[in-house]
Amino acid sequence: MNRPLTGKRRVCCHNTALYELRELAQLFDEAKRRGYCQDNPCRGLRIRKEPPKVKPEIPDADIQLIRESLKSEQEWMQVSFEIAIHHGTRLRATSVSLESDLDAEFHSITFHEKGQKVFTVPLHPKLLPLIMQLKATGRKRTCDIPKDASKQWTRFFRRIGRPQYCFHCTRVTVITRLCRSGVPEAKAMKYVGHSSTLIHRVYQRLRCDDLHCCHLDQGSVMKMGVESKPAPPSNQMPVLQSCPDDSCATHRLSSDCSPEPPKAA
Repeated sequence: MNRPLTGKRRVCCHNTALYELRELAQLFDEAKRRGYCQDNPCRGLRIRKEPPKVKPEIPDADIQLIRESLKSEQEWMQVSFEIAIHHGTRLRATSVSLESDLDAEFHSITFHEKGQKVFTVPLHPKLLPLIMQLKATGRKRTCDIPKDASKQWTRFFRRIGRPQYCFHCTRVTVITRLCRSGVPEAKAMKYVGHSSTLIHRVYQRLRCDDLHCCHLDQGSVMKMGVESKPAPPSNQMPVLQSCPDDSCATHRLSSDCSPEPPKAA
């Protein structure tokens, strides 16, 4: 039975249309092999994929603007944004069970990402009041994500005058700030649920100001084009100092937590 034409057109991006065109080309290849057609019109078109749009980092001023604008929106949007901007999770993963995905003392939270990936990380301290509030109301989950959630976020960002953003920019923001704060890459990947270093580095949006640390001290490394002599070997092992709170830089998205200086004798 043929479906009636409704006049509605399904809008898709260039790369999606190209993917479907390649699928159609395979059908034409089979039809040609069986003698149903003489040629395949979908082959040899030489249509290339367009480069994907680069998702930007959300600066602090726009984060504040988003929070103020969300006050007049649905509750699930407010909850999902707060979880994502602190943990860098994907949109669907912000729907967390308040019964099974949080420990008894709210010290850790378990996320369920795409591909049946499950990982547990420390709960961000700034999310604790929100979690306690949701728990007090008898909610079973942090939020219920609708089917058209991505489209609702796209329309929201357009309404507030920020069409360059999408919800996934929260993930870009968290990963970039973890890198900028000096959090080790292995810990940052564990925090956001990445298993590939290549994918993890694609999310980083370091600015020009973040590269000043790349300037080497001319006097200590190279002077007038002559390399300095290496220091003589020492039998004493270097003392490595670590932060007493292993997750402080991850939670605060900054590297301002350092060991206290030794007290004078």
